Amino acid sequence: MQTATDAVKAALANCESQVPFLVDLDDVQRGALPPVTFNCLPYLLACLNFAKTNPGKMPSDFNVVEFEKDVVLLQAFYIVVQAVQKTNERFADTFRALLGEAFKEASTVEKIAKATTPEGELDAAISAMQNPFARRHAKKPTTPPPTH
Repeated sequence: MQTATDAVKAALANCESQVPFLVDLDDVQRGALPPVTFNCLPYLLACLNFAKTNPGKMPSDFNVVEFEKDVVLLQAFYIVVQAVQKTNERFADTFRALLGEAFKEASTVEKIAKATTPEGELDAAISAMQNPFARRHAKKPTTPPPTH
């Protein structure tokens, strides 16, 4: 399994190295970006078309060539993003399924350990197996009898 894990990590590192323009935004930077999705592509294309056909109307510091490069890159990169999202979803689903199966098996082990271990023996091991999702019954606070 370690060989497969190493191979996947190497493949992911290779993928990242093929996309040298990847950025790593922090929460503030992410929050400062406009809330747009790929659905705005027709808008971007219309704006690009206007800028290319009306260069005299654009401010002198607006670089139409760079804008076109960004839009073309966005279109090509979106295909990669879709593939990565699908793969990420499959990885996450597989992880959830493995976690669920292992948890189910661990619950069986815990029940067997509790049922077959004499009182006091292996208490530390059994207490380490406490199910983090088991329902804990809180003790109801005792209310003193009313004083009259």
